[in-house]
Amino acid sequence: MIQTKKLYKKLSKKSSKSNKKDKSEYLFDKLQRERKEREAKERQAQEKAVIAAKKEEERKHKIIYEYVEKLDNKLKKTIDDGFFSFVDDPKFTKLCTSHQNIKKMLKSNPEKYAGRHIAEFYIKSYHNKRNEKHLFHSQDTWISGHVYIYEIDNKGKYTNDPIGGGNFVWLTDDFKITKFSYKFYKFLMHVFDTGVYNFSDLGGVSLSFLINQLKKRGVKFDDILQPLAGV
Repeated sequence: MIQTKKLYKKLSKKSSKSNKKDKSEYLFDKLQRERKEREAKERQAQEKAVIAAKKEEERKHKIIYEYVEKLDNKLKKTIDDGFFSFVDDPKFTKLCTSHQNIKKMLKSNPEKYAGRHIAEFYIKSYHNKRNEKHLFHSQDTWISGHVYIYEIDNKGKYTNDPIGGGNFVWLTDDFKITKFSYKFYKFLMHVFDTGVYNFSDLGGVSLSFLINQLKKRGVKFDDILQPLAGV
């Protein structure tokens, strides 16, 4: 009888140890399974986020492409890729010609033009070149532009060094800020003419960077900025 009790106690201890071992193994397996399930869900969420972001970019790109394509066709029929205008001209008359011809015109009548400021405007689209690699521009560039101000001396001449201005590009999200407009370019002309901001960058800064820099300097845009609908 005593031996039977001892045997029962031994078996009970073994069974208890075995149960503890089984429970710990079950808990470990459960934690492993839950970790794998959690990681799988996180991967799925990341994959869905990437797909959603790609679709959103494609949606915006389609809107911007159609806009820039129409703009490009319109500009080619009017100013091509640039023009000049006198800063003090209230009509903002667009002189669609070259530096060489502008200099000839100024030299022909220096008394008329001496002391005045003339602005050079440039705009070039990249909507159909976005798959190409560009030396200075990001592949996300849709439009490249610049506005430079030159001062005419008493001999009717100006140097190639502008007294104000800068070059910039429209990237995808820059269209949330504003699309191209002559009103916007004219506004920049008067801002740059004050000397509040003067820079030159090989590839051009993003439009958002330019706008932020001007705002930091106290420039107020009011109703000048016109975001592209849908972007």
